[in-house]
Amino acid sequence: MTWVRSDDIPADPDFFACDGFHPAAPGYRRWAQAVADQLSP
Repeated sequence: MTWVRSDDIPADPDFFACDGFHPAAPGYRRWAQAVADQLSP
C-alpha cells in the first residue's frame, strides 16, 4: 500500500469548488500531480 501525503498541496481559494469543500478543476489537477509525483520512480 502506498500513502500519498496531501498536506503539501497548497489549498488556496482556487483549489476549492464553490461549495468550499470539494476541489475544483485546478484543485483536482494539483492533487493528481501530487499523487503522480509521489508514485513516480
